[in-house]
Amino acid sequence: FLALSLQSVGAEKVQWKDENYNFESVKVIAIQDIDIKEPSYENFVFDNAAKDKVEVSLKQALNDRHIRALHTDVKDQTVAELQANKNMPRLTVNVHALGSEWVWREPWTEKRPVTRKISVLNDEGKYTTVSYPDIEIIHHPGRKFWTARVELEFVLIDPKTDQAIYTSHDMRVLEGTTNTTDMLKRATRGFARDISHNG
Repeated sequence: FLALSLQSVGAEKVQWKDENYNFESVKVIAIQDIDIKEPSYENFVFDNAAKDKVEVSLKQALNDRHIRALHTDVKDQTVAELQANKNMPRLTVNVHALGSEWVWREPWTEKRPVTRKISVLNDEGKYTTVSYPDIEIIHHPGRKFWTARVELEFVLIDPKTDQAIYTSHDMRVLEGTTNTTDMLKRATRGFARDISHNG
């Protein structure tokens, strides 16, 4: 298992890869399912287009790595593609979160140290500037604080053994916004990068 914690971007990723599988041979994968899970976060608002956004971002990320993504249930696929689906890795994406959550914060008072300047008369009768430390009091009204959240679980199955060859759980958080676009791109690009090479 590989665990990464990126505090600067509020991200955590846990992944596993089968060391015996040749990921460099992966040129096409079958998207078996993009499953929207029940959110476990309080006051969480799921993006109404979560499934479509994950699919679009995933396909773009895979395309950038020269990996084609096919659906196992798309009716307009050719017979050859449908037959090929039986021999290519199958991907399930469990979407645990793609949206934003809020918490209510009551009004609060913040005390902030500041340096103030005043002009005073010196011993020579001239004005001079003097700095002194002070405390500034700031009153904040109560309001909702929004946090964007993306949490995706990728499971890639080898159809020959019906066993997992890659799993990852990618969680990303960005405070003060409801925009998940960049976090979703990073998560899907990370998955595509992981399965495009061995090691």
